[in-house]
Amino acid sequence: MKVGSLTLWIAAAWFFLKEKYRIIYFNSKFYNQSLKLEPISRVYDIHNSHLLNELQDRDSKNYLLILKFKNNIWKLNSLNQTKINDFHKFSWLSYANISKDRELVKHIIQGWLDDYSNYDPKIWHPIMIACRLIFWISNSPFTIRNEDLILRTKITNNILKQAI
Repeated sequence: MKVGSLTLWIAAAWFFLKEKYRIIYFNSKFYNQSLKLEPISRVYDIHNSHLLNELQDRDSKNYLLILKFKNNIWKLNSLNQTKINDFHKFSWLSYANISKDRELVKHIIQGWLDDYSNYDPKIWHPIMIACRLIFWISNSPFTIRNEDLILRTKITNNILKQAI
């Protein structure tokens, strides 16, 4: 066996083990406990609609699917992967009406936090995290400015967890 192929094999094994360790660590209770902090005391209004124009859905089909399958939206597996990724990006959130859909969005975000608050390589891809954070923060009446203090704390902690 040549030295170059042995070196390549060792490097591949190293990167494989490093990635497995990373996934196990991000799913552990130790990682979740290290990110706990106090809820924020002050929220600033962010109205950056120009930022959302490039990221949000061009049509409202995803939002209509959310309305149709509101109780089990996170259990849909029959859709294609890009449609499921759009749900996890929360790019449909800007179509929601603050006065009418507050409870619906609260229920959907609570379901997402219950199912996906821990690291998952598919759901926690950096591009998806960036979109999700932008939509959660820019649609603060549904998330950060929610009257439910427990849900607001969960959302804030999860935003910080995803940002780190």
